[in-house]
Amino acid sequence: MRRLRQAFSAPIIIKVMDRLHRAGFQAYVVGGSVRDTLLNRPVIDWDVATDARAETVTRLFQRTVPTGIEHGTVTVLIGKSAVEVTTFRQDGDYRDHRRPAAVQFVGTIESDLGRRDFTINALAWDLEQGRLLDPYGGVNDLKRRCIRTVGKPSARFAEDALRLMRAARFAAQLGFTLEPATLAAMSAQAPLIAHISHERVRDELVKILNSPRPGDGLRLLYRTALLKWILPELYRAHKDIREHRFRTADCLRQQGADTAVLLAGLLHGLGKAARPSDNGTPWSEKLLRRLCFSNHDIKRVSHLIRKQAIDYEKHYSDAELRFLIADIGREAVDDVWQLRLADVAARRPAKRKIRQKLVTLGKRLKQQLRQPAAYSVSEVVVNGEDVKQVCGLRQGRKVGSVLSELLKLVLQQPELNQREILLQVLIERYRQER
Repeated sequence: MRRLRQAFSAPIIIKVMDRLHRAGFQAYVVGGSVRDTLLNRPVIDWDVATDARAETVTRLFQRTVPTGIEHGTVTVLIGKSAVEVTTFRQDGDYRDHRRPAAVQFVGTIESDLGRRDFTINALAWDLEQGRLLDPYGGVNDLKRRCIRTVGKPSARFAEDALRLMRAARFAAQLGFTLEPATLAAMSAQAPLIAHISHERVRDELVKILNSPRPGDGLRLLYRTALLKWILPELYRAHKDIREHRFRTADCLRQQGADTAVLLAGLLHGLGKAARPSDNGTPWSEKLLRRLCFSNHDIKRVSHLIRKQAIDYEKHYSDAELRFLIADIGREAVDDVWQLRLADVAARRPAKRKIRQKLVTLGKRLKQQLRQPAAYSVSEVVVNGEDVKQVCGLRQGRKVGSVLSELLKLVLQQPELNQREILLQVLIERYRQER
């Protein structure tokens, strides 16, 4: 209880709760903020439940955002902080396995907690009386490290099929297991996930990948057949390939990889079963578009997949290292090396000699990147206008070809990347060709 009192003495919470209480309303801190405080995890989002209606909350606070006013939700802004304030409610019948057709505002916190998804989220803290409300045994489930639905699992998942993904996400984020009846209902109702928008599925998948142990969440998706509906390409892969991808995701998270690198680690090589020469890029692009990732994300993930197969057996000269960096792209070198390292670390048995070679190569790449050198045409000190003027060229394709040749030259000899030198090279070499 002391931990809860300390956590909920945050100025933002005190201000919101005090304003509501002074106006004569009930108010409780609810949901994930209570759960995470009990688990000694940092609180990311603050949620408050109250019997005040949304329009009243809007009047009580100077700065608000009507984030879901039809469902009683208003975001209160104080300084740079935000608190989501929602009126006590019960949900009516759900439509399309996602949203309630109507909500009924109620007068008690107990009724409000009864509509929530999992017991570990059906918790409320009474700031005035300093007591914890736990009508569904959430604290005991936290101690057991168990995920269990509030009420009948099949009913909870049928109401909102996104809860199927949320269960896997909480398992990955918290390191919890699923209570047997909840797990069985997930498997039985996995096809309901088809009713959920691709954007929502994408967001939950990203949260799973960015959890401390993404492999656990991904294995749960496979075990319950949710993966068949979300990532059928990975679901159909050979078990060794699939398991290797799960371990790669774990290794990448341990390295602090971002979402794009995690996706590349999960998806690379999926096409090899059909086409041995395929590195997985066509499959990954199709999948990422289906899940509504941005064009920027798709381009970056595809690039990482294409470039991740670094030849770690080769002994690179300094010039060859510069050509390798130019091929990968300066900004992607760390990501590609990180991806390759995780791919090797995830192998069973672990290949220590290969890993050491990659570590050595990574050190050389970083050392090379600290040296002054041009790795792209834009870093060459002469530009297209210079080429046109000196060589008398007009066609863009020919100009680009000349610049590419100059890049190769300065990759071989970085000290030549000086304007006077390269202009002289243009005069001597390319004017003669003209």
